[in-house]
Amino acid sequence: MWRLALFGRLAASADPVLAAIAAKGVKELTYHRDYAAQWVIRLGDGTPLSHGKMQAALGAIWPLVDELFQADPVTAALPGVAADPAGLRAEVDTVLDAGPGAEVTVLLDGRSSTATIPAGTPVLDGAQRVRPDLPFACKGGVCGTCRARLVAGEVTMRRNYALEQEELDAGYILTCQSLPASDQITVDYDA
Repeated sequence: MWRLALFGRLAASADPVLAAIAAKGVKELTYHRDYAAQWVIRLGDGTPLSHGKMQAALGAIWPLVDELFQADPVTAALPGVAADPAGLRAEVDTVLDAGPGAEVTVLLDGRSSTATIPAGTPVLDGAQRVRPDLPFACKGGVCGTCRARLVAGEVTMRRNYALEQEELDAGYILTCQSLPASDQITVDYDA
């Protein structure tokens, strides 16, 4: 999260090369943040052994987090080019304090399943914890295999290269690219 916030700020740097590198990095870091978050959840929700190891790892790392937000002389010497690490704290804390996430209900093959997914996690990734049979192929917003109709709630789609405007108007979303924007959402893969 910290590195993603940092690169987000660096994408607006006065240095065009640094800004371009950071902008590309934001895309990569978003993927890795989501992937890592899913592993943290899987290990934390897994066996008592994996849960204990995850808690121990977080307990060992957490005291070091404040160091990420300390200003340094190099950053101070490059106003407009570098990003002030202290200014990232509020953004990172907001993500951490976002709470447990959204309650997502999926309808597929006439069966309904519900899962609570962490904030910032795509509907498809979060719902696959309770429904591994959900359809998908690319997870990049290109193929449209994960298309479902949003029945209730709101989402924000990061990318869409597959759905036509008529489908969007009818309420269809790409679940691989849709982040819950309300506390509860329902998507229907059978629609």
